[in-house]
Amino acid sequence: MSAVVPLTEQIKCAKRELALRQRVYPKWVRDGRMKREAADHELAAMQAIVASLEALLSVQAVWL
Repeated sequence: MSAVVPLTEQIKCAKRELALRQRVYPKWVRDGRMKREAADHELAAMQAIVASLEALLSVQAVWL
């Protein structure tokens, strides 16, 4: 069963996840658990998710 999660909550969640990855990935790269290229790609992807959700929110505001 899927819960309805408001867009603003999705953005908060994505931003928390981005912040967590920004804290954790550098250590993982140093420890050899993750390649720098993979970390950079994953961070860029999460930043794009946040930007997309925020853009959706601004479009939604125009529609309402």
